[in-house]
Amino acid sequence: MTFDQWIDSVNAQVHGRLGNSVRTTELSSDSAIWVGTRGTAAASLQDNESTVTVDFDGGERLSLGYRDALPETVGATIAARLS
Repeated sequence: MTFDQWIDSVNAQVHGRLGNSVRTTELSSDSAIWVGTRGTAAASLQDNESTVTVDFDGGERLSLGYRDALPETVGATIAARLS
């Protein structure tokens, strides 16, 4: 799965949980941002092209290998923080 496919799957998970209460903006081919009622989350592919960093309001950060992280799990985490 490419990063584009992975981030699309994460996005589908976030919207599946939050519907229209979250807005997604694709910043570039290697990042996206979600804006919800309780905050913002931004995901970006790092220079090594295997690690994704998800930053939340308040300075909290999650770093993970996107090839090993299930989009369902990451989407659920983002949705929980934004709802």
